[in-house]
Amino acid sequence: MSWSNQPPNPSPQRLEIFINPASGKGKSLQIFEQIKPILAHHNTAFNVTCTRHAGDLQNRVKNMDLSSIDGLVVVGGDGSIHEVINGLMNRQDWEKAIKTPLGIIPAGTSNGLCKTLLQEAGETYNHINATIAITRGNIQPLDILGVQQSEGESDRFYYSILSIAWGLIAAVDIKSDNLRFLGSLKTDIYALWEIWKLRHYRGKLSLITADCESPLIIEDDYILLWAMNVPWAAYNLNPAPHSHPTDGNIDVLLVRRGISKFNLIKAFLLCNKGQHLAIPGIEYYKLRGFHLDPQDGEFLAIDGEPISSAPIKVEVLPNLARVFHP
Repeated sequence: MSWSNQPPNPSPQRLEIFINPASGKGKSLQIFEQIKPILAHHNTAFNVTCTRHAGDLQNRVKNMDLSSIDGLVVVGGDGSIHEVINGLMNRQDWEKAIKTPLGIIPAGTSNGLCKTLLQEAGETYNHINATIAITRGNIQPLDILGVQQSEGESDRFYYSILSIAWGLIAAVDIKSDNLRFLGSLKTDIYALWEIWKLRHYRGKLSLITADCESPLIIEDDYILLWAMNVPWAAYNLNPAPHSHPTDGNIDVLLVRRGISKFNLIKAFLLCNKGQHLAIPGIEYYKLRGFHLDPQDGEFLAIDGEPISSAPIKVEVLPNLARVFHP
């Protein structure tokens, strides 16, 4: 896709652009300078804000005036989009606000949502094609996952656009964060380390399928749970090859105690092509929702962000959000 050959947008967009300087390898500002000529070519009007710290983006989106813009764009990673979604869903006018189109210019470590949208359109994954997709103004719905967590007498609510992880995958997400300057290599390093140690986590799962009136309840020792809203967890990891962003399902991978380290490493190496599902010990479910009670294990993450390991209830909120697509 060559941006210089694209005709200017006849109806120029008005975008609010947030740059997360801490995303990935810290190159968000450089990436923004590279895409500015594309925005100018399409006569796009925009305002730019650099976020200052974790939670800043969510707070800004929660309180900003959305009436004068056509979309919110993030130059960052999936964690930045996670903050945007949770900011929109915590507004008083959330039912209207969540329909604001979202765009992402990949500058994070993983960028699974951006990879998913470009891959489905047959476009090469990069920040140039992601920007062109936004300037075209095409919009599609996106499922999001609603997460209710009960801790004591209070409930907390989170919203996910990418994934929910417990056990090994969450441990990799959380522990590797201090190595984000290595890019995707940080995930490889910590994944191999966690597989080498291979601890297990006791938990109780209730799986709610589309054709099942009563949930399937499994109490066991697990290596990991990986619940995906989209096929790609990162630009180079495809754990849920049968997932679609608007299918109304959660694609869940389970690995229980007993799998060999060899098979787990093999699955990890094949995950970049989505060819890991036939390996013994890898379970795959399409669900409408699930309940997780982590009886043993402190590692629980939503879109790569750590949360308490208290029990959670997860459901699909079909077609609730809106995203720019190629």
